[in-house]
Amino acid sequence: KHVVEWERGIKRQRKDTLSMSESISLLTNIIFKREILGNHPPIISFSKLRSVAEGKNNQLNFFFDEIEAMVCLRRKSYVEQKALDWSLAYQYEVADSDNNLTWIGSINILTKLLYNREKNEEKLAIYSFKQMCREM
Repeated sequence: KHVVEWERGIKRQRKDTLSMSESISLLTNIIFKREILGNHPPIISFSKLRSVAEGKNNQLNFFFDEIEAMVCLRRKSYVEQKALDWSLAYQYEVADSDNNLTWIGSINILTKLLYNREKNEEKLAIYSFKQMCREM
């Protein structure tokens, strides 16, 4: 429901920067269309996810910049960067375990939390991971 509202423009209030919930909803929709409707294999690296998502909507670049800033990606060595880039692959390998979530599962949980926060609790939209971590 949240993704549908976002696509219709109900959740959109600004044209410059997407909130966390808007970014996550848009990303969920892109992944769903690609993997479920388009029958493409799961994306298993951050760089590929970023490339595919920004190719569909370049407003997501701020969202991915925030992720990179949170993990200090640009300050890491090449080996550390590759390990972070492929961390999503690990999530898919252990998806059968009850202790781990897939990327899509994690996004769905975040979408529900943020939607509930904004819609039901009527709190302001979150625009950074730091703020999201503090409030969640």
